Amino acid sequence: MNREGKKTINIDLFSAHGKCRQKHMNFVVLRNVGTKECQVWKKFNLNVRVSCECFVDEMSFFAKYV
Repeated sequence: MNREGKKTINIDLFSAHGKCRQKHMNFVVLRNVGTKECQVWKKFNLNVRVSCECFVDEMSFFAKYV
């Protein structure tokens, strides 16, 4: 779990041939903290998973294809 108490996923694909890590982007969005009748908008940071960064071990069979 991370600091906010949310579950995190440790992506460890191809563990015999390398490692992959998730990449995130932070977006600042507006959130209505009021009502539909009396809208109050506050900035809110949203951390979104956008891709994976993968590394192939140099001793892996697949290294010659990267």
